Amino acid sequence: MKRPYAPGSTPDSIADPMRWGSLHVLASRTTAPRPTSCWLLLFLSCSLAAAACSQDPLVVDGEHASVWVYGEVLAPDGAPIEGVEVTVEARRPEACDTSSNVRNSTTTDAGGRYRTGVGQFGVRFDVCLHVHAIPPASSGLAAVALSRSAVEMRSAPDSVRIDLQLPESSPDN
Repeated sequence: MKRPYAPGSTPDSIADPMRWGSLHVLASRTTAPRPTSCWLLLFLSCSLAAAACSQDPLVVDGEHASVWVYGEVLAPDGAPIEGVEVTVEARRPEACDTSSNVRNSTTTDAGGRYRTGVGQFGVRFDVCLHVHAIPPASSGLAAVALSRSAVEMRSAPDSVRIDLQLPESSPDN
């Protein structure tokens, strides 16, 4: 009588189809994948990648109203200021003095120019734009804020020019 296979022992015949058939089949299939399997895996991978890439990640469900805000930031003498941090907020018209989370920031270029957009879900409505400019610390100029009411945001964005002139910093600032 043959002994059953136990861990650590050697089977009498690995080719015995009654005892080792499934192990033998498993061992023979793990040695090398069939070419058909490789092509199928490649096809599925490429199909999934193409489907993922064809989706535009910026598409949102619903209307999105926005407005572009641009302008120049100037020193008291009219010279452009580079490196000014400009933040634009879209606030509700009835609460123009209350901060909003609908904002965007940018930095002025060498010509003192800036351009940024703000937006939120909706088709068309009025907002109060609040523009805040913070100059570089080494400029000797003070920060300035300006609000402009009744600016229309819509799904086909328009643009609004808001120029700022920064005052000289006083010892109190």
